[in-house]
Amino acid sequence: MRKLSVLMVSPSLESRGGISAVAGRLTAQLHALGWRVGFIGSRVDGPRWQSALHTAFSYFRFVSSALRRRPDLIHIHCSENLSYYRKQTYVFLAMLMRRRVVLHVHPDRFVEFCARARFPLRLSLKRVFAYAEAVIVLSETTRRRLLRLYPDARIFVLPNPVQVPDFRCGPEAEAPEVLYMGWFIPEKGVYDLLEAVPGVVREVPAARFVFCGTYFIDRLREACAAPELRGHVDIRGWVTGDEKIEALSRASLLVLPSYTEGFPNVVLEAMASCLPVVTTPVGANPEILKDGINGFFHPPGDTAALQEKIIRLLKDSSLRREMGRRNRALVEERFDAHVIGNELTRIYTRLAAGE
Repeated sequence: MRKLSVLMVSPSLESRGGISAVAGRLTAQLHALGWRVGFIGSRVDGPRWQSALHTAFSYFRFVSSALRRRPDLIHIHCSENLSYYRKQTYVFLAMLMRRRVVLHVHPDRFVEFCARARFPLRLSLKRVFAYAEAVIVLSETTRRRLLRLYPDARIFVLPNPVQVPDFRCGPEAEAPEVLYMGWFIPEKGVYDLLEAVPGVVREVPAARFVFCGTYFIDRLREACAAPELRGHVDIRGWVTGDEKIEALSRASLLVLPSYTEGFPNVVLEAMASCLPVVTTPVGANPEILKDGINGFFHPPGDTAALQEKIIRLLKDSSLRREMGRRNRALVEERFDAHVIGNELTRIYTRLAAGE
């Protein structure tokens, strides 16, 4: 069967965040497999006026590209709230042009967004799910929950990909490093991790906590001014490329104490870097990790449990190495970009065949 022409719509590949990273990896993998893929960046980072101007202009670029290229499929990545409102416009434009749509839903909390929707949002969601030839979600749990709301939707599970060869394993820094990577917002549990620092340091005095991320960085720095945190916390900005690879390779473990997640890319990147992971059993995390096998779970907001899991891993280097070895093998087998790219092409092929 011939390879289809695809038009991918997501936030700009230069934008910060997991959706952009996933869209970029999928686009690159489809190109490598010989598919014809165009790309529309729906949003850019920057001042609100700049982002709004880019969004408005992207609709014109989308229509022009769809009419000129006449893609077989339009693959639209979306989240909840403002992201959905932006992306519903692309779906409705695709309807007018009679183009086939694949809707790629990222966060697990999108289900709550749908469940609490009121008219006219509820009507919009119903029309979008009815029109989309396929809905892609990140976990089996999300698929089951969405099917309760939209039983006629055709929903596929496609995990996020990671470029495993880009990451390397160790050696760890001389002083044990606990690494956090993500947005500096309460929903990610970053302040829970700060609360756990003094207790960890009492047990492991040499421990250092490295925070890499963005948003409200000054607020986080203010919170780290407490005397018991000085000398043990290093707050950095957003890291990418070689700087991210280096931070992961030096770390002893990754901590992501989130209250909500979809399919966190940083967990996959840590696993590809042979790190154990301490996180919460939210989103797709239970479908990636097994508690006590390749990482540890703790209840969201339970800083005592978080502290205990970190201490256990910092004191047991052989356990860290064994969990890290398992994680590297797992991502190579199940989540490498080549593997996920092939899964996506199988979904496309089934759609083309009318299955």
